[in-house]
Amino acid sequence: MEAEDKKILIDCGLFQGPREFEKKNYEPFPFNPKEIDSVIITHSHLDHIGRLPMLVKAGFGGKIFATPPTIVFTPLLLEDSKKVLAE
Repeated sequence: MEAEDKKILIDCGLFQGPREFEKKNYEPFPFNPKEIDSVIITHSHLDHIGRLPMLVKAGFGGKIFATPPTIVFTPLLLEDSKKVLAE
């Protein structure tokens, strides 16, 4: 989403389903992560947060916004994402 001079990403999740979808998890983002100002996480399911580490690794340095419960669960689910991607 773009508003005025800000670029905001809503969620950054893993593709799930058939192998064709899952292959997208390893593709580069279709945008420049360094240009994203912030990310809003709607909730902490892997299809909404699973690619956050890849976003940061690709150069995102902005703020991530989420509700307190989402903040609590996100690290646990990202560990699961790490295992899924390793497989």
